[in-house]
Amino acid sequence: MTGATGSPSEGSAPFVHPEPARALYVHVPFCRARCAFCDFPVVSGRTEHLHGPYVDALLQELELLFSLFPPDPSRPLRTLYVGGGTPSFLARAEWERLAEGLERVAPGGLASFEEWTVELNPEDAEADLLRMLRSFGVTRVSIGVQSFDDALLAALGRVHDAARAVHAVELAAGLGFPHISLDLMYGLPSQTISAWLRDVERALDLPVDHISAYALGVEPGTRFFGELRRGRIALPEDDVVAEMYERFAERAQARGFRRYEVSNFARPGGESRHNLAYWRYEPYYAAGLGAHGFLRGIRTANSRHLHTYLRRLAPDSGPDLPWVEVRSISRAEAMGEFAFLGLRLAEGVDFERFRRLFGVPFSDVFAPTLARLTEAGVLSVRDGRAYVEERWVYVQNTFLSDFLLA
Repeated sequence: MTGATGSPSEGSAPFVHPEPARALYVHVPFCRARCAFCDFPVVSGRTEHLHGPYVDALLQELELLFSLFPPDPSRPLRTLYVGGGTPSFLARAEWERLAEGLERVAPGGLASFEEWTVELNPEDAEADLLRMLRSFGVTRVSIGVQSFDDALLAALGRVHDAARAVHAVELAAGLGFPHISLDLMYGLPSQTISAWLRDVERALDLPVDHISAYALGVEPGTRFFGELRRGRIALPEDDVVAEMYERFAERAQARGFRRYEVSNFARPGGESRHNLAYWRYEPYYAAGLGAHGFLRGIRTANSRHLHTYLRRLAPDSGPDLPWVEVRSISRAEAMGEFAFLGLRLAEGVDFERFRRLFGVPFSDVFAPTLARLTEAGVLSVRDGRAYVEERWVYVQNTFLSDFLLA
């Protein structure tokens, strides 16, 4: 880091985020089966007997979390995201307990949330479940479709088929959810560009206002990782995957969707306000197995082991937060993260907000990197912001990592 951080000790000093956390992530780890690509903290199989104790532990964690980091009464919590895992796997009784508990422990109750997202798997999309979620105040469902190709869905280890995915979206729309998002994946084993574009067109024909499109990443410990090493699957070449992204972006934008983040496209007003908090470098609460939080410049990580998580939060053990990592980040690290995350957004990096958070100009801190990438045509600077030029969006991590190393 050069320029405005001053002395080396100033750049390495802990960063204290001055803004209050207004976003809450809640993790529900249970799944019927682990997908071939999944490296998230999930617990699969017959886990129904654990759902009730887990909800109790989750609510206990939230009470502890809010007592240690009280929300700002003048700026209450704004977004709630229940992800997984498969939150829709919970039975009605557990959902009712979770909603009642959130109403009790969340400052301002459920009414304070302007956006409440729940992740939903198509196989769980029944009218009773969706009506219940809507009655709780859920405003947005994110449906894990991944593909409309039944053969690819089977290869991914998904439980649903294409017809069930279409049914889930149409049912949610018919029941009046204001916002519906679906996830798609590309770069899958043996997937062709034409097969991918069929998925894209089918998604764009559905009543959704948000689509997340993710390139497959094969992570150690996943089934795909082992199959790839043994030569049992083949992935599309990098240039094919890049073309898949570009063709998707073209078609989505032609149908009224706007790219607001590298992998996320929305109709006007359909953006995920919760996920925007991450990319805008706002603090957030996080609870649940393996959840990661960011509060006052402190990053926390919960245990990924279910029995450890439950034991730490058991009432008879003097409940304690299930953190396995607590780390203060430096000002230099925080500035780099702010730049890296902000440049993923179509709105770019806001120089004035950077100055408010860090007390120094963005252009002073990152002068060499900013000059080099602007000259190369990767970035442009206008109206008090820095942006990634459209033709570099897909490969931007190649360049933007320079901000993390500055």
